[in-house]
Amino acid sequence: AANVAAADQRKNYRQHCRLGHCGSKSLEKLSSLEAKGIDISKPLAIDPCWACLQAGQRMENVPKSAERKATREFEVLHMDLSGPHPRSIGGKQYAFIIVDEFTRKKHICFLAKKSEAAQKADEFLSHQAKDVSVIQCDEGGEGTGKELRDVARTHKAHLPSSETERGFQAGRAGRAWVSVVTVARAMMKHASMKTGFGVLAVNCAVFIANRLPNAGIDGDIPMRKATGVMPDYTGFRVFGCPCYALVPEKQRDGKLGERSQRGIFVGYSLEHKSYLIMLDGSTKVITSRDVRFNESFAKEWLGKQPERLGMETTDETKGDGAKGLNYRPLGDDLEAVSLQQ
Repeated sequence: AANVAAADQRKNYRQHCRLGHCGSKSLEKLSSLEAKGIDISKPLAIDPCWACLQAGQRMENVPKSAERKATREFEVLHMDLSGPHPRSIGGKQYAFIIVDEFTRKKHICFLAKKSEAAQKADEFLSHQAKDVSVIQCDEGGEGTGKELRDVARTHKAHLPSSETERGFQAGRAGRAWVSVVTVARAMMKHASMKTGFGVLAVNCAVFIANRLPNAGIDGDIPMRKATGVMPDYTGFRVFGCPCYALVPEKQRDGKLGERSQRGIFVGYSLEHKSYLIMLDGSTKVITSRDVRFNESFAKEWLGKQPERLGMETTDETKGDGAKGLNYRPLGDDLEAVSLQQ
């Protein structure tokens, strides 16, 4: 019975990590909705997650009230600019987040300069939110600057602002930023990643947040409310885990060339149903559907033959010969999947 309980706890913990270290209430809600790819054992028992604890303690909730409530998608948008942050691998220092009030769906883009915010807002309004009525910002430079007000005027949108002195009081977009950056921090801590990976981690956190139950819309899921389709969680994997992506046939070095390239899983593509993989030894990020993951972060099979075969040896039996080796399969740690949604 103890072994069964421990196995159930490991399974629940892996789901917790795959979904951006989400809370137990979100897991239970997805299980009750019979979401594809969600498999948890009840009662839901998860030990305190050290990555979540080190990611940061939340402040007490601030009372929220609003005179209006959106009745359709993109009617009311909340925008907030955060930064400067430590420079990312791609040279970005600012994050511009947009939250749709009706669906609570989050959109985020990263900027090298603060002055780029108005241009990004104009691109978003032109391509996605063509019927916006209200743009809500705080009294930071992005909300009071002439550039963003000109953008709002061009799109015939009202641009009020709300007083703020502290980040957690910066309105809905500000609170959304605090939420996703806490998730990103937990995922990076769990994978022992440096702050240079922050942009990739935040992008992945936003992708996950848009597919988790949201209390602001009575426990509904932003993507389901926006599209009418229940997300599929089958292809979700643990951020930052080692992985191997299939090398396309045209890129192989002949018949004897390598068929796989090692990297780190850093998110999901928004343009294709594929994963984002950062290749070893470079900052190049590729997309691939055919990937094998080592979600337990177990020792990679880069040394002796048993390790390359996905096996482990005991300390007593390590040596040059194969005699007496105690093999332990790692099949559960290495999974081959294709992302479905």
